[in-house]
Amino acid sequence: MRCLRCGKEAAPNSAYCASCGKKASPNQKSPEKPERKDQDLYDEDGVLTFDPKKENYHEREDEDESNEKYFSERDRAYHRQMEEKRLKRVIMVDPKNPGKDIYVPDSLIASIIFTILCCQPLGLVAVYYAIQCNRYIAMGDKMNALHASKRARLWIIITIVVSIALMFLAGEIGKNKEKEAQPSPVQQETVAENQEAEAPETPETPAEPEEGTVMPEDEGIWTVDLDRAKKAAQEKGLKLMILFTGSDWCHWCKLLEGEIFSQEAFQKEAVDIVLPVKLDFPSKVKFPEAVRKKYEAEMKRYGIRGFPTVVLADPDGSAFAVCGYQQGGEQAYLEMLKALLADKKALEAKVAELKDGGADAARELFNVLEEYSAKFSHTPCVKEGLKKYYDICREKDPEISQTLEREEKIKERLAGIAEQHQIGEGYDPTKATKEIADQAAADYESLINEFSIEGEKKQEILQKAAIAYLIVRDEEKAEEYLDKAVEAAPDTDFAKMIQARKRAKEEEQENNNNQ
Repeated sequence: MRCLRCGKEAAPNSAYCASCGKKASPNQKSPEKPERKDQDLYDEDGVLTFDPKKENYHEREDEDESNEKYFSERDRAYHRQMEEKRLKRVIMVDPKNPGKDIYVPDSLIASIIFTILCCQPLGLVAVYYAIQCNRYIAMGDKMNALHASKRARLWIIITIVVSIALMFLAGEIGKNKEKEAQPSPVQQETVAENQEAEAPETPETPAEPEEGTVMPEDEGIWTVDLDRAKKAAQEKGLKLMILFTGSDWCHWCKLLEGEIFSQEAFQKEAVDIVLPVKLDFPSKVKFPEAVRKKYEAEMKRYGIRGFPTVVLADPDGSAFAVCGYQQGGEQAYLEMLKALLADKKALEAKVAELKDGGADAARELFNVLEEYSAKFSHTPCVKEGLKKYYDICREKDPEISQTLEREEKIKERLAGIAEQHQIGEGYDPTKATKEIADQAAADYESLINEFSIEGEKKQEILQKAAIAYLIVRDEEKAEEYLDKAVEAAPDTDFAKMIQARKRAKEEEQENNNNQ
């Protein structure tokens, strides 16, 4: 028989083991040497059943070498127990991969932290499973401890994800509330208007002029501030008469002032029908930079090409007529102003009559506007000033809308050509070259062909090409484009002027040849 302590053979019926001295039991039977396999070390749940003390771990000399796999697993189990004691962590065999050891993590601390910092209801579920894991470890049920640990980690992840989603959602809701709290542009304008209305009126104190400059001042019937004049015209129900002048250097400006505007009869009657505004561009007197830039901006807005120019406009600044010097004295000039004001009044009456009609009324109104603006075709600011009436036609008739859109595209292209080549009115002529003039003229002709432009509009575009060549002093090409412009619309005042100038030049040349 074998000793129960050391496992060595003992003499039959002996009271003690000859090797270790353990007392033999009277009913002791010689146990058979078990067949040692891997499953001997673990139960069906993967829990370690090997005990090094009972198995005499260090006494392996008498064992059969054929059981080496058994001893390898036994070594692994022993070291697993030592690691558990050293690391104070539970280690078990991976159920899915028996050749691999895995830890059973304790997630209690992590679950408590994320419960405090994140979503508490979901974090409490993670705490519950972490406590279950520790309870199973204490019971020695490593398999259920592993399952509880996995569930605890899963709920920790769910807690984090849900918390991030809730924070993002709260941020979006906060942004929407801020946007809703902000007043709309209309509300902002209303508040600003109310504040302006409630604010006490304080007299404006004019800024001190720069050194060497003089501030323009109101003189007689003339106002020198257009913004102030617009408010006054609105209050009095008058139209604006804006004079662009060069008072100390322009010959025709001096004639207009001396023969008409300085006359007492004109001043007495004019203030009842218009509100006069003077924007002066003198050469001997220097205005402050801010005033000069403001005047230049108004000059560019109305497309003023020469002095003197008189623009009649509504109180909001929308031009409806343009005129200049006219012979005949102050009475003739007053009659002309009254006629222009009467035409505008008739136009407003026609707009009031047709604005509520259908497409037919819109086409009739469009024709009226075209006929009216044709009288001032040389001044685009008039058609621009009538835009509010054209918009009524645009809304009611698609064909009119297409026509106006076409005109707007042509206008944009013309401005783009001038901006691209930096040549024409408003640009430095010293930087222009023959090559630039050629490119600009080619672009103008391309625009005419692209939109099939005819008549006065074609004449206007060809004039720009001629001006480009005049700037670079190429008179031959300029004459060529002026002839094309005359052919495009021979009945216009411009064409008649060019033809008269050409005849005068031919007569002068003929006289020189005869002499």
